[in-house]
Amino acid sequence: MKFHQALFGLLLYCSCSASEGAAPQEAPPVVLPMIEMVDEPIPAPASAVRPDTVVELGSVGPLRDHPEVVAQAHDLARDSWTVRVGLRRADAFFPMIEGQLVVYGLPRELAFVPMVESVFQPEAQGRRALGLWQFTAATARAYGLRVDGSLDERRDPVKSTAAAVRYLRDLHERFGSWELALAAYNAGPSRVRRAMQARPGANFWELSEAKLLPPVTRRYVPKVIGSALLADDPERFGLNLPEGLAAVSLPRRG
Repeated sequence: MKFHQALFGLLLYCSCSASEGAAPQEAPPVVLPMIEMVDEPIPAPASAVRPDTVVELGSVGPLRDHPEVVAQAHDLARDSWTVRVGLRRADAFFPMIEGQLVVYGLPRELAFVPMVESVFQPEAQGRRALGLWQFTAATARAYGLRVDGSLDERRDPVKSTAAAVRYLRDLHERFGSWELALAAYNAGPSRVRRAMQARPGANFWELSEAKLLPPVTRRYVPKVIGSALLADDPERFGLNLPEGLAAVSLPRRG
């Protein structure tokens, strides 16, 4: 199943993450170097895709119809320049990310997290976060990445992706839904836990409506899913892609 040529790292103003795993809410927009093209796709590890061993960890499918997600997809469609940038950068990385998501049974829409975080730029740097997935040093080390004066593996697309997928899996296991897992990736697990303690039993949308999560996080979750929705059907949102930049049709699991 082919899941590359994805789009949209068009969400910089919302990607100033506030977590142990991403940039803090108050951080300035991610500083991005000039676009650097990668000639060949980065392949998934040879042992990564084992369909017979995949255990599904839920789906984000129902989220695609949420009004906030649809509204974000419409907003994203208005920025054709960043769509073009996102497509050109993402093409080299998506086969590798798909392989990692498949091996852990995670929804493929999560491949759009680095689009939101870094515009798919391995050197993207916030105030405290770095790389495709915008890890802080503490979370990177906790998930086995080397971060020291001589080497920073947050810049390594393959190693940082493996760490990010495991982190997202753990957040889902901890919070029980992909909405809350993404919120925790952005705002930090402790911030989401405090919100849940203030409103026991509430889901992400209810916590957002009660303003118990930061504004950045309330936008972040629907933007991630909205970017996948837009990638799946750009014409629905009035997006005409330049010649040679095809949209992605997310594979459906039957």
